[in-house]
Amino acid sequence: MIIRDGTAMLAHWFILDTLLLANQANRDGMHANALALTCQCVEAIGVVELGMCGHPDAEAALLKWEADELTAGKLRAWLQAHVWPRYGTGRWNEPWSTFM
Repeated sequence: MIIRDGTAMLAHWFILDTLLLANQANRDGMHANALALTCQCVEAIGVVELGMCGHPDAEAALLKWEADELTAGKLRAWLQAHVWPRYGTGRWNEPWSTFM
């Protein structure tokens, strides 16, 4: 696992805290806020995956993320090109890129 300056670990804690906040916002009727927070969690999942995937170029991609040179969409595209094909199929026999 790559944990450069703790970025992947911080993304993990961000997901946990933000999902709790999104849950509370949803219960309080703030559904748009809950949805926005959930979308931020999906972006953070990519950072965590980048920190754990073990790809030889993952650290370079993580450095780009830290330097704001890699957007969330470009991060997902990088994962789709370099990591997700190694995962095989998902629960319903779809490729990982289709699932994500």
